[in-house]
Amino acid sequence: MSAEKILSNTQAKRLIPPSELASLVTALPDKAKAIEALLGQVDLAKRSKKKGWAKGLARELDKLQFYSHSWISQNVHELPATKKLVWKEDPTGTSKDIRLAIDPSIQVIRSDCGTKPHTSSESIALLDEFDMEVEVESGDERKLLASPPCSPLKPKPVSPVKPIVRASSPRKSWAEAMELEVPLTLVATAAPPSSETVTITQSAAQRSYASVVTSGPSDSQKPNVVERLLKLSQEKASASSDQPKGQNKDPKSRRNPSGQNTRRSHYSGGERLDRRRPAPTTGDHGSAPKEKHSRVVPASVPKTSRCPVPGCCGNFTQKHAMEAHLPGVFWLCVSGESVTNRRIGALKLVVRWLLGFSSTLLNLVVYLESVGVPVSHETCSSDLQKAAHEFCEALRVPVPEDLSLKKRGNAVTVLLQWRCLLTLVSMLERHQEDSLKSMFELSPEEKELILSVPKAFDSHCHLDRTGRDMALSIPSLAAVCAGKARGDEFEVKVTGAATICCDPDNYPSDSLIQSWVDEGVVVVCGIHPKTDVTDKRLERLAKILENPNVAGLGEVGVDHTPQPDTWSNQILGLERVLNLLKPEHILVLHARSMLDVGDEAILSLMYQLASHPKVQREQLIHLHCFSGTKVVMDRWIEQFPNTYFGFTSMVRLFKPSNPDQIAAVRDIQPSRMLLETDAPYFAPQGYKRSTPALIGTAAACVAQLTHRDWRDVLQQTNANAERLYLDRKAPASD
Repeated sequence: MSAEKILSNTQAKRLIPPSELASLVTALPDKAKAIEALLGQVDLAKRSKKKGWAKGLARELDKLQFYSHSWISQNVHELPATKKLVWKEDPTGTSKDIRLAIDPSIQVIRSDCGTKPHTSSESIALLDEFDMEVEVESGDERKLLASPPCSPLKPKPVSPVKPIVRASSPRKSWAEAMELEVPLTLVATAAPPSSETVTITQSAAQRSYASVVTSGPSDSQKPNVVERLLKLSQEKASASSDQPKGQNKDPKSRRNPSGQNTRRSHYSGGERLDRRRPAPTTGDHGSAPKEKHSRVVPASVPKTSRCPVPGCCGNFTQKHAMEAHLPGVFWLCVSGESVTNRRIGALKLVVRWLLGFSSTLLNLVVYLESVGVPVSHETCSSDLQKAAHEFCEALRVPVPEDLSLKKRGNAVTVLLQWRCLLTLVSMLERHQEDSLKSMFELSPEEKELILSVPKAFDSHCHLDRTGRDMALSIPSLAAVCAGKARGDEFEVKVTGAATICCDPDNYPSDSLIQSWVDEGVVVVCGIHPKTDVTDKRLERLAKILENPNVAGLGEVGVDHTPQPDTWSNQILGLERVLNLLKPEHILVLHARSMLDVGDEAILSLMYQLASHPKVQREQLIHLHCFSGTKVVMDRWIEQFPNTYFGFTSMVRLFKPSNPDQIAAVRDIQPSRMLLETDAPYFAPQGYKRSTPALIGTAAACVAQLTHRDWRDVLQQTNANAERLYLDRKAPASD
């Protein structure tokens, strides 16, 4: 069973047995997907209050060593604390050898046979471990570096896998909370050694890195000791590749062994970086001020949707970033000179904290590129374009033509994008983040502009079926949308919808239709292609079409998912249903193929409609849940130019192996696109059923495929839906 099948079980709210799930995720080669699949099952168990299941899963994962003991306790279920092995010095008191039956009254004194000081490489490692200073005179240098004539007492063993970490974070990063156990590699800078502190940190570039931090003056003899330490660390790092990984420290620990406060780590665009800032380099925007810090080698870890701020378990989304970490002035939907000046002030304060007083915003851009810009393929929204124009005017710099995020060569306007801002905030201390958020908050009047959610129109849903699924006595639009919890990333305010009633045995009453119309719902009635067309059902359809509140005929068409021996009945039934079509009706069509690409079903339906006398060339048509290619779309428009094409959240399943199908979504005329939920079907992950309130998710799926902002997609499709269902007009010419 693959990770996708595990996720499908989670979506269906089915828990896999703990032993089986532990074996599956442990065997998956992609650790990131294994973690995602595992945590989905764990969240489902927590919502279902299955503590016994979670406890059993934690035990199985611990047995298979899927991750460290502390990570399993934190993310799955708490495990019993393990006893830590404490290294003790050799005893000097009385002892009893059971094998020799020595009298315990006899005192045994053990001492080292060597009399010379410990000057081996292991002893030097101990000096660094306990923060001891070594005064080395010039005459003793040769003796220090030379091997002793006799073997000294073996010191406390040091783990070859996990060197001593002397700089970690008081606010644990996501990687530290997950305790990613990766081998460590020492990376030395080209600068001459001039320090007495060597810091080794976890890495990510080939799943490991380390940084050497130099600071402070040193005596003329101390560089030799440092060179010795570097050589020893390199030998141990290379030898550790063939040995098993060690256990990470408890993630709850916030101090290092010396008792000093530890430093903070962060992630940037899927990379874990050291909290110490690297020495700024010269980039396209000029030279940055010189710093005394050595450069940090960035690393790459499995991509994650987690928030990069250490200690935060939120998602890497704009909504979470703005509500939890970023100042309110960076809501781009709020504009004006006052907001722009406050944005500049907030960024200058970040520059001061991260780079110093003499640095500029251009230096901050160079610094951000050095640690890694979280690249995004989304196109710039209208809010970003307006904010960037005001931002550049205030700084008196030209407005760049390209506002997209790139690895190198970004303009200063990159600092307005939430992904970059969140990366920078993740490198601040906790008190700095809190101060920044409180100092640059929006006024109550400005907050009203961001509290409003965008309006939406669901162009295809089934309120009657959704209401029955939710056991509602009156399936009103408000009651159906109330079944979805607020606070979603793509939350919308549903102002209207087109409900499709295609069950002739359960057509709505006239009073229910009137109540829907009062809510702004457009009613369309028909017979689904999977339903047999009988004389009695045709009479019911003809009767309900006489209601002036019924705007169209649908959904009707062909569905090739059943056995082929039923297709002929669908064709004959469609001919009878189309006889009830009137020129003023909106024709809502259903064309579904047995394949992923629906060209054959769409073409079959097109030729049947073209040969039917009741279907005019200028008929207003809504081709629901389109899954065909761009070629078929163009062919359809030639035959029926007044056609709108509906897309659901299922566009996320369009495969790259079908580029013509993806091109149909990307290259469609904007005035022809409609958004649908097809509620209660096509429920997003984490929901039992779909509702019109989830139309924002469909907009996000289309936006991701077309590299657009989901709000812009929603705004365009809302205008198209209102033009079709409220104004009864053909698509606008682009």
